Amino acid sequence: MANNEFALAGRKALVTGGPRGYTQAIVRALAEAGADVAVACHRLAEARQAAAQAKAAGRNGVAIKADVRSDRGVSALASEAVRALGQVDILVNDATVEIAVPVADLNPAEWDQALAWGLTAPFLCSRALGAAMAARGDGKIINLISGLADRGIPNGAALCAVESGVAGLTRALAMEWARHNVQVNAVATGWMESEPIARSPGEAVTRYIPMRRLGKPEDLAGLIVYLASPLSGYLTGQVLHVDGGVGAHL
Repeated sequence: MANNEFALAGRKALVTGGPRGYTQAIVRALAEAGADVAVACHRLAEARQAAAQAKAAGRNGVAIKADVRSDRGVSALASEAVRALGQVDILVNDATVEIAVPVADLNPAEWDQALAWGLTAPFLCSRALGAAMAARGDGKIINLISGLADRGIPNGAALCAVESGVAGLTRALAMEWARHNVQVNAVATGWMESEPIARSPGEAVTRYIPMRRLGKPEDLAGLIVYLASPLSGYLTGQVLHVDGGVGAHL
């Protein structure tokens, strides 16, 4: 981060924590670049662990317990984040749920749960905070998804639908707020060390990755900082893949 140390100086970020395991790296990278960071999660202990990364980097770190699946929960989250930080300039949406069930066994409750965490949550959070960004004429929204946004896998109907939906939401919000200087982009991750698949035998996974290794949280965090910074001021409506080249050949 040395060349970009002060790119986010004075900026305020809200990160919604997810189960994918790289929230702490993202928070640390944003803080090292100069941002104060609030972390929202439905488990307060996890939010505190991530917020501690911002404090360790010498910035303000705030933990918020929040249910991002409901309009009421997100409204409360937005109010608390603004109260703690003053305003929110950067929103990173990473709340999701991974449901791997064959379609024949996928019940409506599981489907609704996947949509609530993975698609409704980023919509509600973006709506709650994006309007203020647009009114100020300045803001960044970054949605974290996976490579399943543009491909399908067996037992992945819910997850594929959610990820594709967030990619579409990203493009729509980007077009709506582009003239207000609010950039909205998505980052699609490949196989990462922090995910459960990393516990599988290495060769079984890495043989599908052109770079022949799993992604590290730091591989993702650097891109998040770039997208949150003024350096990406002319980039919006894009889905950027951090996958070691998987999407280029599969």
